[in-house]
Amino acid sequence: MKVACSTAGFTKLKLEDALKSIKELGFQYTDLLMMENWAHINPSSLVADPVSKAKWAGELLKVNGLKAIGINGNVSSPINTTDPERQRKNLGEMEGLAIFAKNLDIPVIVLQPGGVDPERGLAKSQEASINALKDMLKIAKKYDRELAIETHVNSVGEKYEDALKIVKFAPGLKLAYDPSHFVMQQMNLADSEPLID
Repeated sequence: MKVACSTAGFTKLKLEDALKSIKELGFQYTDLLMMENWAHINPSSLVADPVSKAKWAGELLKVNGLKAIGINGNVSSPINTTDPERQRKNLGEMEGLAIFAKNLDIPVIVLQPGGVDPERGLAKSQEASINALKDMLKIAKKYDRELAIETHVNSVGEKYEDALKIVKFAPGLKLAYDPSHFVMQQMNLADSEPLID
């Protein structure tokens, strides 16, 4: 089993300082937070030249004796946006993430599944997420990467049955199991067992 420390624990630091802190804690593995306008690498910055960005990040990882085993990422717009221009931009950023991950041999990219649009409701918001994820899965597979969604609170996949529905209708999609989101909703963790597979 590999135990990784996420750079998500160091969002106020630059990536180089976050990785140095993780090294000092004694970890060998890390999960890179790549959330637009938050930390540590904006996916939009990968679109023009993901290979160079991967080389830069790879050097930082090497200096600190770390191996990245996952990306905790997101694209600029919610993945279940219905705006065609935002959808196009999201797919470009997903391709950047996939190329970046391939160049660093990072096996999995985890994204947020999108929120519930009050005007469209849960079912239509989920449908939009599923459609977007199917396109993103094609990109991930093109670069031999796995794609997963986080069962995040306040998302279309926050409930057990909702997460399973999304995976069922987007074959090949994985779930990043984060029980903290269930605990904060006071859900029974024993009921989450079907998500494990």
